[in-house]
Amino acid sequence: MACFVAQSAACLGLGMLIPLKMAFAPLWLAYGAVAGTVWTGMWVVAHECGHGAFSDNRFIQDLVGYILHSALLVPYFSWQHSHAVHHAHTNHITKGETHVPYVVDGRAGIELPGGQKMLDAARAMGNRLNGVMQLVFHVRRAPGAGADDWPMPRHELPDALHERRRGRNPRLADAAA
Repeated sequence: MACFVAQSAACLGLGMLIPLKMAFAPLWLAYGAVAGTVWTGMWVVAHECGHGAFSDNRFIQDLVGYILHSALLVPYFSWQHSHAVHHAHTNHITKGETHVPYVVDGRAGIELPGGQKMLDAARAMGNRLNGVMQLVFHVRRAPGAGADDWPMPRHELPDALHERRRGRNPRLADAAA
């Protein structure tokens, strides 16, 4: 951890030495890459503390996690809790917080309806164009979402198509027939 503190202090110190002039823009880009790499390394360790994978000693783990999260302006204990909830329900169709798929015949308020429209659109576009669309338009808003609602990832359509092709989800298989 001392290494991270020293690297972070060095990054902050070097940043103070670079003049805020347009002529130094290339140097600021290089500085951003170096500082971003250092702070990403700090985040990896902080993240592992939140998972309980940093140390067998819970006090040391929470101390390191708290210090690193604080340096990154992320509240440690509330993040640890919400992240555990995230992992407990990852990809669950109704309890998941991310990667919530559209559902064929979905029940509004319980599931995200509109799965049939998504499958129909994918079928009309074909695999290649649909794949490109998924890469380019990775994020979408839920139907009726307000401006303040979080965008939702679009990972679900290829999974739904693969499941339908394998015949593992009879609701999707029946809807596609």
